[in-house]
Amino acid sequence: MGLLLLLGIGFLVYWAFLVWVTVDALLNPPRRSLAWCLSRNQPETPASLTPPREFEEGQIPDPRNLLKALPFWRIRGESPSGPVVIFSHGWGESRQAVLQRLEALLPVCREVIAWDMPGHGEAPRGARPSRHR
Repeated sequence: MGLLLLLGIGFLVYWAFLVWVTVDALLNPPRRSLAWCLSRNQPETPASLTPPREFEEGQIPDPRNLLKALPFWRIRGESPSGPVVIFSHGWGESRQAVLQRLEALLPVCREVIAWDMPGHGEAPRGARPSRHR
């Protein structure tokens, strides 16, 4: 009986640890930012591509927190009649993820807008679901 109790307690401690690690990973996603690109010898902005691409950099104000803003790039495309593409990266990614797709997007788009979601890339921390509904 004592061994089962010990195993049960060990299982509960292990389960609580896994829950904590999962919650921490969801609330604080890994960041792929300028430093990540430089450490892997990847292009860090559209200007560092071959050929270099013209772009504007700006910030989108966060309506829920006026002290924070979300960075974005506006990259000019080659088709004046094409659509505007808003690129939203995946979990743990950043706007740098669009750089590998620009070669296919720019010939058919008027412009591509790539932004960093809250808590990702160069955006301020704070990827909380309750804050972004």
